[in-house]
Amino acid sequence: MEHVALYQQWQENQLDEVAALTLLRWVEEWCASAPEHRLNDQGSLLTVDLYWPARSDKPLLQVDGFGRIWFYHDRLGSDGLLRALEGHFGDVFGELEPGPVSCLRPKFWQGALPELSQLLKQHL
Repeated sequence: MEHVALYQQWQENQLDEVAALTLLRWVEEWCASAPEHRLNDQGSLLTVDLYWPARSDKPLLQVDGFGRIWFYHDRLGSDGLLRALEGHFGDVFGELEPGPVSCLRPKFWQGALPELSQLLKQHL
């Protein structure tokens, strides 16, 4: 299992075991689906970066050691995905995030990862 250290960091950062296991399965699913992925362990906060090189040479999505899922607007290349995410998750999507980035915090993605996957598959 490639992401054991990330799983451990999620638990250290207060994700309960069910949420951490659910997110781990989701990350592994998307690592298999994305054309490219990397575990970034350069700093104290681990991340998994998901790339679609045809769209950008930088990650489009990122999952960090706090269990937050980050979306980079300028790299997604489609307002359709952002509108779909905002439509599904409401105002909590991007809550308090400055600039061209939005974030889903664990309390907002818990129970909604299948829907998130469906939205991503429709637009990526």
